[in-house]
Amino acid sequence: VNTVVLDVSGIEVESVFDADSNTKLNFKYEVWPWIPEEDNDILIISLAKNLNHGDTVKIKIAYRTSPDGSGVNWLNENQTESKKPFFYTDCQTYFCKSVAPLQDTPAVKAPYTAKLRAKDTKLILASGIPKGKRQVGPYIEYEYEQPNPIPSYLLAIAAGELEKRDIGYRTCVYAEPEIINSSVSVLSDIGSFLDIIESKLTPYRWQTYCIVVMPFGYPIGGMENPQITFMSPSVIRSGKESENVAAHEIVHSWFGNIITCKNWTHTWINEGFTVYGERLILEAFFGEEYYQTAAAIGLHDLSVEVALLEKTPERTKLVCHTNRLFPDYGFTLIPYEKGFAFLKKLENLTGKHNFLSFLKAYLLAVSYTHLRAHETREDLVCRLLLEKKKNTQKQQ
Repeated sequence: VNTVVLDVSGIEVESVFDADSNTKLNFKYEVWPWIPEEDNDILIISLAKNLNHGDTVKIKIAYRTSPDGSGVNWLNENQTESKKPFFYTDCQTYFCKSVAPLQDTPAVKAPYTAKLRAKDTKLILASGIPKGKRQVGPYIEYEYEQPNPIPSYLLAIAAGELEKRDIGYRTCVYAEPEIINSSVSVLSDIGSFLDIIESKLTPYRWQTYCIVVMPFGYPIGGMENPQITFMSPSVIRSGKESENVAAHEIVHSWFGNIITCKNWTHTWINEGFTVYGERLILEAFFGEEYYQTAAAIGLHDLSVEVALLEKTPERTKLVCHTNRLFPDYGFTLIPYEKGFAFLKKLENLTGKHNFLSFLKAYLLAVSYTHLRAHETREDLVCRLLLEKKKNTQKQQ
């Protein structure tokens, strides 16, 4: 290997160096026609020497991003409760290439560290563990570390007028001062939700779990960034009735953030498992009737979605092929509810105890990997049969 290829969008590279030898490296831009009618630039870096399997190289890239990048978002004072500007990134599905040069695919995972500076900003958050802050001239510098390998779409930054409230020994809420009290009130159960799903799956690996209630200009329901889930304030305005959104985002800490789809064709691996886990929380916390109601509503919504997609039947498949298509093409209710239905079918066939035992073993076996649907389906069936056989032998 003598080149490194990275995705970029709206990024101006100033220089590239081999970090160990401080050798300046040549680079060039090319257009990769991945998705027709879209800008798909790649950065090709020529290395100082050929690399063999197992070799490593450290590259230092100096670059500037564009304020109009697809993954960076700016809210003005008319879009926030505090009447102060707010900044955040939104990297899903493939917009992190506007934040940093990288391989912008869920198939690639890496840990990261970040130092973030700002003036006149109350707080800067990132999807990692806070390591401290310091004054650097007119700036306040915040440092974060994410030791777990994550896909690029989970890299997240938020900066603005935010307050923090702890609501448990490892859970907290961030929100603008004007809505912090109502946010804490609505989200007061997230610590219990986390305890419930952790008891059914594997130990929580992200140390803390916090929800950032975003300003009202934020257009998305929720985004499961490690350590800092972004959530729409519309959830808060809906009251406790919308706690399923919090439950859903919590379960992504396992499915999506630890086990990840290899590409967006296999979105159901992230979302179907998460809906299944979300409803485990609802069942344990609110009771069987609440669970059955949520599942029935989901099934109804699935039938409505299938009818709406009548003219594009390929989008109704559990595995919706998005190759050379905009990745969000496959983001419908299908991977959520049809994925849940598939997993519920397996649970019914094998028994709930067997299925939950399998889920624990499966998470331990494939943690921090990326999966494709056919691999997952085949592996699910094989592992489930083995788990059922093992449990049957124990009973005998």
